[in-house]
Order: sequence, then structure tokens, then C-alpha cells
Amino acid sequence: MIVVCPARLRALRNHRRLTLVQLAERARLDPGTVYRIEHEAPKARRTFTVRKLAEALDVGEHDIVLPH
Repeated sequence: MIVVCPARLRALRNHRRLTLVQLAERARLDPGTVYRIEHEAPKARRTFTVRKLAEALDVGEHDIVLPH
């Protein structure tokens, strides 16, 4: 499990000029999942979820997670 940084995820999404729904579609995730990741306190997420978000944003996984 990996901890996503909500602020980094949101900032990268906004930088790419994507709506939350567009990011969810690109990542093939439910928009509710993306919303929770962006708006809840940081918590551990499944590796494949983080990978899908990173790929959808064309960044490395390390760009959206909190440092250890």
C-alpha cells in the first residue's frame, strides 16, 4: 500500500487541465474514488490504483505519493 498526497494529485490534475471525472476516465477508476483520494486525509492506497493515476497523469508514481 502507498500513501497518496491529495494536494499533489489535485495540483497535477489541475496542471493537466483535467476535471476529476476526466482523470477518473483516463485512469479507469470510479470518480468517487478519485474524489476521496483528493479530498480525504492521506491514507494508504492500493499500488495498482496509484499506478493507474500516475499513468493517467503521465507522471511517475513517486510524483503523487508522500515520501516515506
